[in-house]
Amino acid sequence: MDSDSFGYILSIGDKNHLTSYSLTYLNSSDESFQLSFNLDGVKNLLKIPLEESSLGNKKWIKISLKFNPLSKKIILTVDDKIYSTKRYEFETNITPNLFFGKHGSIIDVPLMAIKNLTIAESSNIYRFNFHESEGNTVYDGHGKGYGTVQHPNWLINDSYHWKHRFTTSSKSIASLAFDEANQRFIYINSDTIGFYEYGKDLNKKRPLKSRLPVPMNLGNSFVNTETNELIVYEVNDLPNDSATIASINLDNLNIEILSRLQLTQQRHHHNLIWDNNNNRFIIFGGFGNQRLNNTFNAFDLSKNNWDTLTLKGDTISPRFFSGKVETGPEKVLLFGGVGNESGDQSIGKTYYYDCYEVDFVKGTINKLWEISRDQNLASVRNMVLSSDSTAFYTLNYSEYIPDSFLQMNRYDIKTGKFEILGDSVPIVSERIKTNANLYFNNATNEFFCTVQEFNIDGSNTINIFSLNNPPVSKKMIAKYTSEKITTSNVWVYILSGIFLTLIISWYLIKKWNANKKEKEKQIKSIIAVDQNPHFNGIVKNSISLFGPFTVFDPNGKNITYLFSNKIRQLFVIILLHSWEKVPLGIVSEEINNILWPEKEPKKVKNTKNVAINQLRKTLLDMKGLEVVFTQGMFSIKFNNDFQCDYFDFIKSLKSLNQKLGNDMAIERLIYISKKGNFLKSFNHPYFDQIKTDFEHEALKVIPDQIKHFYRENDYAKVVQLTEILSNIEQLNELSFYYKIQSYIKLGLIDRAKKYYNNFVIEYKKVLDDDFPYTFNEVSENIPDDLK
Repeated sequence: MDSDSFGYILSIGDKNHLTSYSLTYLNSSDESFQLSFNLDGVKNLLKIPLEESSLGNKKWIKISLKFNPLSKKIILTVDDKIYSTKRYEFETNITPNLFFGKHGSIIDVPLMAIKNLTIAESSNIYRFNFHESEGNTVYDGHGKGYGTVQHPNWLINDSYHWKHRFTTSSKSIASLAFDEANQRFIYINSDTIGFYEYGKDLNKKRPLKSRLPVPMNLGNSFVNTETNELIVYEVNDLPNDSATIASINLDNLNIEILSRLQLTQQRHHHNLIWDNNNNRFIIFGGFGNQRLNNTFNAFDLSKNNWDTLTLKGDTISPRFFSGKVETGPEKVLLFGGVGNESGDQSIGKTYYYDCYEVDFVKGTINKLWEISRDQNLASVRNMVLSSDSTAFYTLNYSEYIPDSFLQMNRYDIKTGKFEILGDSVPIVSERIKTNANLYFNNATNEFFCTVQEFNIDGSNTINIFSLNNPPVSKKMIAKYTSEKITTSNVWVYILSGIFLTLIISWYLIKKWNANKKEKEKQIKSIIAVDQNPHFNGIVKNSISLFGPFTVFDPNGKNITYLFSNKIRQLFVIILLHSWEKVPLGIVSEEINNILWPEKEPKKVKNTKNVAINQLRKTLLDMKGLEVVFTQGMFSIKFNNDFQCDYFDFIKSLKSLNQKLGNDMAIERLIYISKKGNFLKSFNHPYFDQIKTDFEHEALKVIPDQIKHFYRENDYAKVVQLTEILSNIEQLNELSFYYKIQSYIKLGLIDRAKKYYNNFVIEYKKVLDDDFPYTFNEVSENIPDDLK
């Protein structure tokens, strides 16, 4: 509960009488916080003082309220403290109406959350775990609907969907550290230090007293909680006699140089272990200078020296992108990574899914297990130990894919059995310095994911996300969604009296029930689209022009490497002139002017002929595809064995234009557009107009259909169409507003918020500016110029 808010927590009354009681939260001053239990409209019965430390984000208060009709006594228990009153005004038998928050004329509601509700009467017990993730119906533990809630924010979604909490950017290399002791993240660059206090959602920036003496390259730092200092360090690739390790006193921002020593090798994506008992930090693994590393190096802060640790037992092969979690004093687990047995980069990469226990007191390494996975996945550097110490959590991702996703996995420490949890977090991993980490905050019982994405000039953006503990799987979300969709007994809701305020006519109930079924049908449709498998990347005898340029031969082998940059440009230029063009093909002179405008006519002819021959030779690996020259024009001849996603997209777009809401066409358009932007790999100026023309064709069809289906209240169709439009034009305003409003109309508030957060992050990344509207402002209505 938020200490600064005020309002009604709970109201309970008798459906057949005017008597009612309420529990409210009051904060009469900055130092006075209390619960008030009232006989409504008559008098206050109990005042319960609250400690400020018990209030705030992610802090729970246990409340029990018992009405005894025999003793005429009401007992209120708050965090095991008992309060009572004998002002019992109910009849012996009542039909209870129970409301949380806003209802009727009551509009003041504190910022609060509810979980684990139990309602008991005689031998009847109703338990509400609030595992619903969507919709407006409240179900008990058996999946039976008993009540409704308006504008719900289901807590289970905060255990599945990562919530964006903070973003900041720096033009120079910055470092980020987690300071759990002070409930904050600390970020620093060469002249500025910032503090993001996540409990208060407060960001503070302060200039350093002097320029940071360590020239940051990788941006490594950690907090020494004993001395309340931020330690910034680099290990290699700095000028001689440069400061490599420095401390910043977090009380007064005084800076001290601790060392100028360097290791002999750079160590990208190494693991850090802070050994407080011996005032040293240890690093393991990493990559640099074309070598992978498996050395444990320790820096003693007291002695200002690096030492190489010798450990006995099992050998960990050279690697980077490993995960680390501390399991006890001077004891850690190391998990996975990317590397090979020799450490030579030129040999190639192996993706490891093994786990080692390292004991620095005993000086031992013990391999616990090794498993296999059907994906190539790296791990973030910092992992989290489960509360019972039987498992660890990490974020895995395919670091070699530029537009990748971080996915939480829970691994059993004894067996290596893993479970995928939560939704994914986007990460652009184009640069070696880009990194992500996972942390856990015990005070608020939530995970934090940090993502730091670098650009080629060293500028970088930091994003912080949070996820409630315990994290849940997609299977669990789907389970409760399925239970919700299959339950439709409206009369149970009314008779239960929970959260329901009006008895309405039979006709309105019937009409409401029909609308509810239609809404549930649409929600189910959206979920079904989400659960469809995304593009798997392999279509035999095909070319992909959406996302990365990709070519597969008739056997499904990726032969993209056969196409040099100039050959792929030549191929696509001719191909796009060989489909739905009159006449088919492109004249030789036009090709010359596009690809070799600087060459003289005599020289360009030979260059072009060489390129054409090379293209013909390359296409021999394809079936039913060849370059032909007729009537002075080059074209690509192909048959039905050949597939091109661009051709497929245009055909589906035409089908959609001919038939409103064509389901098959929409499915294909979503499937193709998810792969990435059209001609994403082609930066030649000639393709700019082709990209513009393509977007124009899509914009002629899709926006009108979005507006049509929105007017028809077919919000599922609107969501699907906006998915296509936003894939084509990332920051399309019409797509943004209509998807937000459609989610809200269906009661999918959490989906709307998640989509809004992702849009805001992308907006900042693309335009380098903050999105000007809050979620509440966006959710009010669709701007008139978009209707």
